Amino acid sequence: MDAAAETGLTHPYRGNPLVRWKVNHQLFFVCIQLLIVNLSRLEVAIKDEDRCAILLGLHRLTELLHGSAVAMKLAADFSRASYENVVRLDMSGQDPGFSGAFSADHAHMLRRLPVLKAVPSFAFDEYSNFLTAIDATYRAHANVCEAAVGGAAPSLAQGSTTILTTEATAASQLRGTLRRRTLERAGCPVSGVNLQR
Repeated sequence: MDAAAETGLTHPYRGNPLVRWKVNHQLFFVCIQLLIVNLSRLEVAIKDEDRCAILLGLHRLTELLHGSAVAMKLAADFSRASYENVVRLDMSGQDPGFSGAFSADHAHMLRRLPVLKAVPSFAFDEYSNFLTAIDATYRAHANVCEAAVGGAAPSLAQGSTTILTTEATAASQLRGTLRRRTLERAGCPVSGVNLQR
């Protein structure tokens, strides 16, 4: 979040915050669909023992995760007041417990991640880059939550669903429970490790 937005000064982005939020979330979900396609391709490459396809597949998956992190950052590139007065009101009008976690594509992508547990040892560096990209994506999403609602405010989904855990905020859940769950599904040997570079 831009420092100008936090100090109440005019934020550099002057477009409609709801359009920015929706368009960049749509880009995020395109990245998720492409992740699903490339996880399937990687699974075939592993079965075929196709070294080049495995390395290329891991590289593509890593780049897609980085792209999804950028989409999340861009989605919330406006002031907190715009989030509260425009975006959050629109989401709660759709569903008082609105959550992107309800996406069928997102759930399917998470179910496909165990494919990565079969990545051969020669691709360890590329696999490590992928795990670091998962970590970065969750941290970017957490930063968006904090920028939009502040450090202590709950998400719409908190209290209205059982998807989220008992951690204090959506941001802490994204950095904690949800991040660890995804890393474990992808076969991360030490999911509690801080993968930030």
